[in-house]
Amino acid sequence: FSVIVPFLPVTSSIEDAKWQCAVKEENNLPTGALEAAGWIKPANRRSPDQRVAHTIFHFTDPTAAN
Repeated sequence: FSVIVPFLPVTSSIEDAKWQCAVKEENNLPTGALEAAGWIKPANRRSPDQRVAHTIFHFTDPTAAN
């Protein structure tokens, strides 16, 4: 189950396990609910002054995705 997360600061380390763990804790997600997170547009294609970007989060559980 995929969810688009718009306007996330590009300074967010979304591929980092610690960052994902913090997101799970802050949002009371069950263990294993967040399968992966990634930028929709690759970092190398961003404008040099870009501050936010859209991401996609992949969940294993439809309840967590909602």
